[in-house]
Amino acid sequence: MKYGTLIAAGALAGVVAFAPAASAVIQLPTVTTLTATPPTATTGQQVLLSAQVAGCPDPTVSVGMSFFDGTVNISPDPPGAVGIDAGGNASLPVTFDTPGTHTITAVFNATEGCAVSSATFDVIVTAASVPTPTTTTTPIPTPTVTQSNIVGVTVGSNQRNNNTNSASNVIDWHALLGIRDS
Repeated sequence: MKYGTLIAAGALAGVVAFAPAASAVIQLPTVTTLTATPPTATTGQQVLLSAQVAGCPDPTVSVGMSFFDGTVNISPDPPGAVGIDAGGNASLPVTFDTPGTHTITAVFNATEGCAVSSATFDVIVTAASVPTPTTTTTPIPTPTVTQSNIVGVTVGSNQRNNNTNSASNVIDWHALLGIRDS
């Protein structure tokens, strides 16, 4: 068994030793810049991430520009990148659900003739303010009762000259509520 392993390893070494040298691909250096508009936002507010790559004669042949929030790719899938126009521009509208500093990275995905490059930008996100509920107090008007509204309710007793007279009054609900008898 050891003898067979030795032969296989020797054969592999021979193949590697005689393999043609890999051709060197020369890639032009590129520079990527990144901005965010607005640079500070509140949770739920839209922010436009704008990246531009320079130094590549035709950046449109690349997979595109990938945008990351920290280590999370926030570019649309597939392909996980945003298309780049002939001027090297790519943009992505985003909203952030959590407050804090969001370190955004834009990565230009290399082409055969152009090297990869990246840029970072910190977007500061604060919590959206929650409106404070307001309370409006409306005074309740004090009802007024007039003698014309009271009929037939016993309200008390009057004593005159040792004679007991009871006044009995009844509330005329129809009159109070504005209901007319036909």
